[in-house]
Amino acid sequence: MYQDQFERMSMDELWELHSMVNAILAERLIAKKLALETRLKQLRSESADAGSSSLRRDQ
Repeated sequence: MYQDQFERMSMDELWELHSMVNAILAERLIAKKLALETRLKQLRSESADAGSSSLRRDQ
């Protein structure tokens, strides 16, 4: 959108656009957070597995 398109929009239209963008960004943020938490859980599991196998070799 160009600046003149925003200038022609009413306050209600601008607020609706703001709300839509906010909702889209919130969904993306939640999805990204879930993906990062899943990856962190996976890495912690791999790290714990590597640590326990290392302990078994040392004994």
